[in-house]
Amino acid sequence: IPDIVITDFQMPYKNGKTVVEIIKNKYPTIKILVISVYKHEHLIAELFQSGTDGFFMKGAKPTDLFKSIELILNGYKILIGNDTQLKIISSPSKKA
Repeated sequence: IPDIVITDFQMPYKNGKTVVEIIKNKYPTIKILVISVYKHEHLIAELFQSGTDGFFMKGAKPTDLFKSIELILNGYKILIGNDTQLKIISSPSKKA
């Protein structure tokens, strides 16, 4: 089982939201980063509601891709949206 899956939003047979739902249903611990050219906020929101751990807008800095993967693997949820700036949506929860 991989630690992280990187997928595009638009694919020939299934979209990214469906892929996220399928993976998270069967393997909830796998982290998922969706990459896309789509800038629609409602699509991005639906991805996060489906369990996406990160959204990366195509056109963002390649170095931010590596940083995004690192943050996601450490439990953060990230977003690189229309302004192509890396934003942390949530931090990992602290365990007692």
